[in-house]
Amino acid sequence: MFNKLKLVTRYLRDESRRLKILCFTVLFSRKRKKNRNNIDLSSVKKVALLRYDGKLGDAIMMCSLIDIIERNSPDIELTLFSSSTLVNEWVKKISGKIKIIECEHKKKLSPDFFGKFSNYFDVAVELKHSLDLKDIKILHSLNSKINIGYAKNSIFDIVIPGEFKSSRDRQIKAASIILGKDIILTRIPPPKIDKDFGFIEFERKTIAFNLFGANKYRSFTFDSAVKLINNWLAEWPDEKIILIPVPGKIEFLAKLESIFSNKNVFLPKQDPSLDLSLFILSKCDLCFTPDTSVVHMASALNTPTLAIYHDNIANYEGWKPLSDNSRTVFYKEMANEVDRGYVSDFDWHQLVLVKNDMKI
Repeated sequence: MFNKLKLVTRYLRDESRRLKILCFTVLFSRKRKKNRNNIDLSSVKKVALLRYDGKLGDAIMMCSLIDIIERNSPDIELTLFSSSTLVNEWVKKISGKIKIIECEHKKKLSPDFFGKFSNYFDVAVELKHSLDLKDIKILHSLNSKINIGYAKNSIFDIVIPGEFKSSRDRQIKAASIILGKDIILTRIPPPKIDKDFGFIEFERKTIAFNLFGANKYRSFTFDSAVKLINNWLAEWPDEKIILIPVPGKIEFLAKLESIFSNKNVFLPKQDPSLDLSLFILSKCDLCFTPDTSVVHMASALNTPTLAIYHDNIANYEGWKPLSDNSRTVFYKEMANEVDRGYVSDFDWHQLVLVKNDMKI
């Protein structure tokens, strides 16, 4: 009974959201815009990039666009709307030129804030797979001359074709459209690592472990983490595991390290930071992680990656690992029509086969 109630509540919530989005899409449609069919990108000088949701993984992919435009047309002014210091830190590792406008978190964000920039930008880029109500209102408030997007929504003047399923490829295509020429880019631009943590030893084959994703379904519980590490050390006893420090999870990780009272499991005692994570990922032999921003950090560094993703091909095509040597093990997305599957539900024997095939 409780599960059915959850299912009905979820349906009503989603349906209400869908109707609101439909209403505002029609209200703010660009189809009535004058000269909409005469889009001229030859004189683009100011481009707005929207990353106010604070998602680091999206920002890492967006840096492909930033890098392409700065290398090919440095006179174009790029402005990033961001709500995350972590996003800002990453972008600054790629670009020393981009202008960053800090804004509140999306839940508190007012479209009036973006209205201050109405008519200022030649192009606004928003390449999410789907838009929510806030996105539509903000794009309308910005009122850029040209909106470029991926979602099929009439708020966009130019829509990236659906075959560009990878988030990175969408960014490259958007940059090509703005520049008016096809661009080929095979790698995500690598970040600068500004700090050295040379006292962390990598004297033997080392595996960087990230155990946490964006939600509880993509994160290992303490018991499942213990089981995972026990299995790993039994299968590969000569490997060293470094636990990547994560804000808010240090007590969890310290307790985990204490259980394995040997030198094969190590937690750096430094405070969590982007540079610390990047240093570990740049030195390790393999990154093991669920589907989260760590995948994309490893991709930018071209670190061999073994990732755990839920069995959803659309999500995977959009956000899969892009390191030259990477593999993925899948777990079922839905346990039933209410509850999702958990990242720890993957097949251990499948992981062993996949990892051994990587020849790390």
